Amino acid sequence: MTLHRAVAEALESRGEGEPHERDARLAEHYERGHVWKKAVQYLVLAAERSQKLFAMRDAMHWLDRAVTLAEVHPDATGDLVGLYARRGGARAQAGQTEGAVADIRRVIDAARARGDREKARDAFIQLGMAYRRADDYEQATQCLTQALAESRAMQDERHAADTLYHLGTVAWSDGRNREAIGFHQEAVEICERLGLTDLVAVQAYHGRGEAHYNNLEPAAAIACYNRSLELARGIGDKSYESENLMMVAYACTGYMGLADYARAEANFEASLEIARKADLQWHMGPALLGLDHIRACTGKYSQAWSGMLKTLRWLESVKQTRYQLIAYDLLGHLLLDLGRNDQAVEQCERGLELAREERITFWRPRIEANLAIARMRQGHLDVGPALEAALAYCRQNSEGHQMARCLEGLAELALARGDAARCLAYSDELLATVEPAGLRELAAQARRWRGEALLAQKQYAAAEQELARAAGAAEELGRLRPALDAHAALSRLFQASGARDKAAQHAARSTEIDQKLRLPT
Repeated sequence: MTLHRAVAEALESRGEGEPHERDARLAEHYERGHVWKKAVQYLVLAAERSQKLFAMRDAMHWLDRAVTLAEVHPDATGDLVGLYARRGGARAQAGQTEGAVADIRRVIDAARARGDREKARDAFIQLGMAYRRADDYEQATQCLTQALAESRAMQDERHAADTLYHLGTVAWSDGRNREAIGFHQEAVEICERLGLTDLVAVQAYHGRGEAHYNNLEPAAAIACYNRSLELARGIGDKSYESENLMMVAYACTGYMGLADYARAEANFEASLEIARKADLQWHMGPALLGLDHIRACTGKYSQAWSGMLKTLRWLESVKQTRYQLIAYDLLGHLLLDLGRNDQAVEQCERGLELAREERITFWRPRIEANLAIARMRQGHLDVGPALEAALAYCRQNSEGHQMARCLEGLAELALARGDAARCLAYSDELLATVEPAGLRELAAQARRWRGEALLAQKQYAAAEQELARAAGAAEELGRLRPALDAHAALSRLFQASGARDKAAQHAARSTEIDQKLRLPT
């Protein structure tokens, strides 16, 4: 014990070595030397340095040791509550929700006991976000609403903006994007008025980007993400750097964005690299799913399938329910591409059952639309009410990119029922919604269904124009299934109009593409 104390004092006086390694060594020697106060001090410093490097596993290790020492040796620190606050924040950031809630509750109880409104308010913000990550939106909203009321009562605009962002993320996560738009817009306005460039501003622009994204405004979303990314890099925040890159990537996919798959892949890779180095588990799942979605959309179905299933199992193990729903949506989309309707039904039903069990509305309309499309392709044409209900929900809550999927399903259903006029109406609405926003892949899908409806009405010239544009766009984007469907429709069109050579050409091209749509059993 005496030797460890002597070593610690010598190391402390000399001040040599890398700060992170030095703090860890000092903590170790002071702990073994039973100098509890110094041990806790250096454990906390080691944790702080780890957090700044976003090495969350190391940070949790040092904080756990500091809390344990302080609980056993009360004289080791005068602020055990402060230690709980530090660890609670780190646990929430690392996705350890249950532990985070326990720590933050201790902080709230202590702050209330001594009448510290500001500390209690800050803890309620932390607690609200811990509940949000656990998908307990009711509890999250209660905590954050209380925090916002406190900030406004104290005329603290900066903390009001912080809380508005968090309320917006809860609404966004709960499928209430119309509410999220209002919260995030107010947060951004406060940041701009105060000239903020700190974490509050990073969050505000990120949240405004998410609200734009869900409202089918990918260009505006990317502009906000890039502003948030710039600010995040300015303050060295790796978590938001990773998340902004990931969201730019999603906004560049074709299923829900600009259909720039090369850009999407580069951003997913960059996001994932940061998340892995910093052990940011919260960002790994959606980034991995996004990469496998790109693989599926560019024809690497087998690799995408196995990757998505692996990520889904991992998401189940860490209880990240919302991201499991994204996985079920993307699995359904992949299977529909391949014409595996029975399996698509199975995956979609699992996702919806999970959403019902956990009382989560996040991403549900897309899964409901995929389920309806799969069942329709099995021959069940009674899925109209489900699609219409999902569409109504999306309209009411400004969930634009989910609304687009519902419109696709309703256009296909109308055609399957022999109602070409209604198919044309839904296709027109879809095209008017997605084309001005620059969503090339969804615009191609809208033109494909317009072409199918016009073909059913024997308007061959107009149908050819729409189907040719759909096929050309799908080929340019490298999307196999939409290209196959458009070429098959063109083959039927030319067969009906008597242009047999052209019909044979398009049939051959659709057969060629079909050979690539394979997934091992």
